[in-house]
Amino acid sequence: MIITEIVPVTKQKYRIVTDEQLAFVLYKGELRLYGVVLGQEITKDNYEKIVTEVLQKRAKLRAMNLLVKKDYTENGIRRKLAEGYYNSAQIDATVDYLKKYGYIDDERYIRNYVAIHIQTKPRREIVRKLIGK
Repeated sequence: MIITEIVPVTKQKYRIVTDEQLAFVLYKGELRLYGVVLGQEITKDNYEKIVTEVLQKRAKLRAMNLLVKKDYTENGIRRKLAEGYYNSAQIDATVDYLKKYGYIDDERYIRNYVAIHIQTKPRREIVRKLIGK
């Protein structure tokens, strides 16, 4: 894979594009650590390390950090991780992990949402909001 583009996302984060496809997002120090340089080829070993070790761990930590602040549905977590440029395999693995340990549960989310809003919102509005989530 040849690095075709390195685009700054923030001061420390860079979106890496390989062979005209988005591959991943890395921090400045990780660019140096894994030898990611514009126009050069990234080795298969380095790419596998980045995807399996760095990005998968980061996706789990991101999801856990989101869940500390508020409860999310499975779809909500998927959407937030996709906004962070994680690929579908990493998102699926993260969601499976969260489900396995009970961190996300759509049925529990629905019960809690209804219990909180049943006194203040009409039934139809609650149903409409839940369908949207």
